[in-house]
Amino acid sequence: MGIYGWRGPPAGAGSNPYNPAIRPRLLRGAALRGSPAMRAAAVLVAGCLVAALCPANASAASADLSLAQNDGAPLGGAVLAAIPVDGRALPPAATAVMDQRERKFVPQILPVQTGSTVRFPNSDSVSHHVYSFSAAKRFALYLTKGKPGKDVVFDQPGVAILGCNLHDWMLGYILVLDTPYFAQTDSAGRATLANLPPGRYRLRVWHPRIADPSPSLEREVTVTGAARESWTVRLAKPLLPARDQKPGLSAY
Repeated sequence: MGIYGWRGPPAGAGSNPYNPAIRPRLLRGAALRGSPAMRAAAVLVAGCLVAALCPANASAASADLSLAQNDGAPLGGAVLAAIPVDGRALPPAATAVMDQRERKFVPQILPVQTGSTVRFPNSDSVSHHVYSFSAAKRFALYLTKGKPGKDVVFDQPGVAILGCNLHDWMLGYILVLDTPYFAQTDSAGRATLANLPPGRYRLRVWHPRIADPSPSLEREVTVTGAARESWTVRLAKPLLPARDQKPGLSAY
């Protein structure tokens, strides 16, 4: 049975009896021996150790969005952001990737936190000349096929609209937000922001084809504990015409 009353630690647990993966099993092994009272006591202590060593996740709030077009059809790819309005400190910005594949920007819509570094690796079989003339970020990158990509820091909030000088149909968006809390709607028009720290937020919905005025796409909420905020939005206006990055020329 081994010195712990069982047939050895689980894979990767090591031999430290203070490892949470080992101690409950040690006590379960002890519960298989001895008097009924000893077995009951061992089971009780094991339960207490599991609660102490593996505490439940702290409660956190969440926000759900259900987004529909004016005709009731769901809208996928839209960004739901929760922007803190109570002046709290935010975690550092993460690194994101805007790739080019099959002469398209992938993803076409990329939300990032202000201060994020975005990598442009070019996984395509051709070269690209990516640019943005937007106020949020102006830059130009010549990305040669088969060579490492380049990085750009997006240090101002706003929308950077991307194009390619070699492939006119390519169109991408980088939405720069003063928050790390964002998600995109799925094909059913639903998005969830999980694990929101308690506080006051301005919920905001964005998609490049939405024509509705901004005030109708914002909502201020205060979340506490494990509260769940649900928001249903049905657009009043039809979407703007689509630009789906359909190639116009086959090779460069």
